[in-house]
Amino acid sequence: MQKPFENRQPNISAARLNHAQIKEQEQLNKERVRNDEFKQERQNALVQRQRAQFDHVTSHGYGTKAPPKQNDATPVDDVEIRVFVRECDPDAQAFSFFESQATPAQQPAAQAPRSGRAQPAPGAVLFGRRASAEERRAPQPQSRELAGPTRGEVPAYLVKRKAEMQNEKQMIVAEMERQKELAQYPPGHRPVSEEERRAILDKLSQRKKELENEIGHLPMRFDTIALRQKRQQLETEMAEVEAAQQKFSVKKQLFVPI
Repeated sequence: MQKPFENRQPNISAARLNHAQIKEQEQLNKERVRNDEFKQERQNALVQRQRAQFDHVTSHGYGTKAPPKQNDATPVDDVEIRVFVRECDPDAQAFSFFESQATPAQQPAAQAPRSGRAQPAPGAVLFGRRASAEERRAPQPQSRELAGPTRGEVPAYLVKRKAEMQNEKQMIVAEMERQKELAQYPPGHRPVSEEERRAILDKLSQRKKELENEIGHLPMRFDTIALRQKRQQLETEMAEVEAAQQKFSVKKQLFVPI
């Protein structure tokens, strides 16, 4: 007999659980509504505070229509504009004008004469005297500004630029030739000119004569060590001078270390 009651127990627990969930959901909905109302109240209060900050500022009537005046030609739809020296100060000096007065109608400009030179008026005065009819009819020379371009003549700036380009071209060609010539030299050497070759040969000849005189003044018998060393030193230098003379006497191009 107790089995049917045991089968009904889970149904009763599920109903209670559903009822509890419904209550919880209703409570959450109420809290959500209260939060939304609180946020709306805060936002309205913020707007009211911001409006209260500018309640003391009176309107200056910007963009309002001006009241019609008697015996006034101002259009009815014209707008009155007021300009205050100090903003937000009702006691400040103000200036008022109408929009139609601020933008006057533009008058068509008079068409200028197309002629390049001004036409002399009848009876014009030339050099302090009244011009005659023949002088007024004579053509007046045009100024340099109104005259047309001079044809057949190259401008000065083009002539100058052409000369500069020619000089640059010559410098480039000379530099290329110099680099080509330097490429033929051994690294770290320079060529010897003809004048330098002759000067070196003259110095070598003079030194050779001095060495021959010193060797000739040595005694015939040189038994001491000092005489032997001196004679050997002179003969070694003589050999070096003769080798240098032979080197600089050739016809081919010579190069010396830099």
